[in-house]
Amino acid sequence: FTGNGYSSEWPVEAAKRGLPNLNTTPKAVATWNSAKNKAVFEQMKIYSPEETEARSEVMFESYVTAISVEADTMVQMMETSMYAACAKDLEKYQTLPKLAGNRKAVYESIVDETE
Repeated sequence: FTGNGYSSEWPVEAAKRGLPNLNTTPKAVATWNSAKNKAVFEQMKIYSPEETEARSEVMFESYVTAISVEADTMVQMMETSMYAACAKDLEKYQTLPKLAGNRKAVYESIVDETE
């Protein structure tokens, strides 16, 4: 297999090879921190079980931080850019509201869903 590891073919190929498909960070970190991996790391004198555990905690913390930053950024973008863009777009149709279609309802639902 020399294809794209993100394609729909990869999970099938991974299963054929008996490989896990760790397609999320939490799955990958949990596998990193498994008893089997801890034993391998310790046997090969790479990490002690405590070091493996500590590294997994750092990985999880990094993941949570990244997700939090992304979520905060999305909320900020909604509040500062998207709402303003919706209002500006809706304003264009004040004189001919029939041309606006269902914009008003859509924009109101965006506000309702994000509050």
